[in-house]
Amino acid sequence: MDQLLKTYAAQMEDKLQKEQQYLKKIAKVEAEKELAEKKWTEKKSQLRQKVKAMKKKYKNLRKLCIEKPKKKPKKQVMMAETSEDTKNDN
Repeated sequence: MDQLLKTYAAQMEDKLQKEQQYLKKIAKVEAEKELAEKKWTEKKSQLRQKVKAMKKKYKNLRKLCIEKPKKKPKKQVMMAETSEDTKNDN
């Protein structure tokens, strides 16, 4: 009888140790998951800031590109008129 109780107690202790190890593994995985989520949210916010900065820069560059072509054709048109005037004068 004592022998059966001892073996049963040993089996239960083994089972308890396995459960504790399993719970430790689960806790470790959950901690890693939370850490990964925090890193991802930080990375995501950094990327959003970069995108905002790039959009602003693109918008400014686009304004510059739109303004410059408007100025250049006017100068070219004026130069073309002056060249025609010189031809007529000759």
